[in-house]
Amino acid sequence: GNSDEDEKTGVLQSTSFSLLSFERIRSAARTLSAVFAFAPMSNTNLRVDNYAEIAHGQLVSGNYFKALGIHGMLGRPLDEADDRAGAPPAVVISDALWQRRFQRDPAALGKILLLNGLPFTIVGVTPAGFTGALGFAFSSDFAIPLSQQARFYPGDEKAQPWTWWVRIMGRLDTG
Repeated sequence: GNSDEDEKTGVLQSTSFSLLSFERIRSAARTLSAVFAFAPMSNTNLRVDNYAEIAHGQLVSGNYFKALGIHGMLGRPLDEADDRAGAPPAVVISDALWQRRFQRDPAALGKILLLNGLPFTIVGVTPAGFTGALGFAFSSDFAIPLSQQARFYPGDEKAQPWTWWVRIMGRLDTG
């Protein structure tokens, strides 16, 4: 998980929140123009055409790219419509993956990317140099909506209020 043991005390510390906490914080935010959530997705089997690799990505709320002010994408970012139950599975890939796998061919848009065997349609490519909000130590090859989490971990307790796994950031409103 996202918990780390304090070296001195041995106490588990976490920088994460539950999905319910995120929804409540987001709906109660008054001084923030945006509150968004994200979580790492490590060691994912990524396959496209006949090419497979182990990749690292992230699950993100529908407003993630908009809140971070990401512009200059090929295609489009994920949005709130993508992050709803029953939405067609969409994925945004990194510029690095686009270069590595597609030699920056725009025809990558609309292709099917398999993540642990589950199909996602590539809708966008992030600008070069964008690694995500998880920090420099974790570079994301892909981003999928938080709502897709249950497809990867059926029966997992991630929807429960006691399961803390998402990280939250907010953007201060002007003034």
